[in-house]
Amino acid sequence: MTYRFGKVSQANLEGVHPELVRIANTVIREWDCSITDGARTIEEQQKNVARGVSKTMHSKHLPQGDGLAHAIDIVPYPIDCAAITRGIPDPVRREDSVDEPIHLAAYL
Repeated sequence: MTYRFGKVSQANLEGVHPELVRIANTVIREWDCSITDGARTIEEQQKNVARGVSKTMHSKHLPQGDGLAHAIDIVPYPIDCAAITRGIPDPVRREDSVDEPIHLAAYL
């Protein structure tokens, strides 16, 4: 089955490095997903840091030296809200590590 990005995902890819957009467009052909975030303004990043959803003001979502964002956030479908609430265990982890949620993001 072939999937396509909706209008919101397409809008979230604006201002993102073309290589990352190419990768996202390759992924969507085989895997249903949405782009939940792409390029951010400094003000948006400051709010994300203040809310605790981002940890740094050096995010690759901010325009880089070439003026483009080098990061996107991706959400796969179907969404299991219960898994998101409890954290999705990382399938590739050492036996002595603590379960940590998988962070779905891509960056250059």
